[in-house]
Amino acid sequence: KNTNVVLGRDYRTLAGEGYIEDILCGKRFRIAPAAFYQVNHDGAELLYGIAAEKAALTQGETLLDLYCGIGTIGLSLADKDTRVVGVELVKDAVVCARENAGRNGMENTEFFCGDAGDAESLVNEALKKCGDPKRTTVVVDPPRKGLDASLIRYLAEKQMKKIIYVSCDPDTLARDCAMFRTLGYEIGNVTPVDMFPKTGHVETVALLSRQIDVHKMKLNSAPFEMIKSGEKTIELRLYDEKRQQVKVGDKIVFTNNTTGETLHSTVVNLHRFDNFDELYKTLPLLKCGYTTDNIDTATPADMEQYYSVEEQKKYGVVGIELFRPKEITDESVVCLEERYYEKR
Repeated sequence: KNTNVVLGRDYRTLAGEGYIEDILCGKRFRIAPAAFYQVNHDGAELLYGIAAEKAALTQGETLLDLYCGIGTIGLSLADKDTRVVGVELVKDAVVCARENAGRNGMENTEFFCGDAGDAESLVNEALKKCGDPKRTTVVVDPPRKGLDASLIRYLAEKQMKKIIYVSCDPDTLARDCAMFRTLGYEIGNVTPVDMFPKTGHVETVALLSRQIDVHKMKLNSAPFEMIKSGEKTIELRLYDEKRQQVKVGDKIVFTNNTTGETLHSTVVNLHRFDNFDELYKTLPLLKCGYTTDNIDTATPADMEQYYSVEEQKKYGVVGIELFRPKEITDESVVCLEERYYEKR
């Protein structure tokens, strides 16, 4: 077939056990014929050692290992107290990963068989096993085609604090890092490892860290009080250059134009549209809109008082979904956010 798959479907054992074993990073791994394994042993130990340094796992953290293979990266980075959750497409590799975890005394592990790019179902199911996303480090080691855009968006929406990207193709790594950057991740040190001497290929390890920005916005008294009380959960804005900097997980400090009072909220979703007509057709607007003394929920025509049709056409519009529970003090926002994301 005209694909990047180089091995066939069927395997016959001509001699021996039908598998090989190797010791890598001080741990023993069993490798099935269909499973991926780095052929440069010393280079692989260097590669995974660099990944471990960038991950810098602490006690109580979980490691989500996507494209985990037989578990080499996840089990190499973790110790016996670290929870490891892996996702791998090749069934034989998943069997090996489970055996390898037991072989190395790592009982706090779970491996899923399926496509790691399936963010909506499989990765979401795996992430539930991880617990708190803010206490989860992700390591990805995709094939040369890199990561699917939907998986990148999913990891960003879940606010994974740290992603270790192991890549065998600098082109797709650069493409994916560019998308991660637009979604709020800082690209840290990028370390190449010459796994294939005297060839044009190189493995690379990159650290991507979640950045949370704080934005300032002013409101009239009525919408300010509605957000403060939790009655209004979506703030409508023009999607201009300033609003394009807002991302999921960021903080917004709203200021009351009249009193100067401030309140803090967290962005939990962004709903982007070409104009307010499309936004109003799509979103439930019972708790949003530009509220004034005589407008409880503004219509698209009402919004044109503030943002012209020409501006909407130029920039588009955005509904910024906020987390701001009723009867809350700014000091307790962080604590309640933890409970909110656990429920989600």
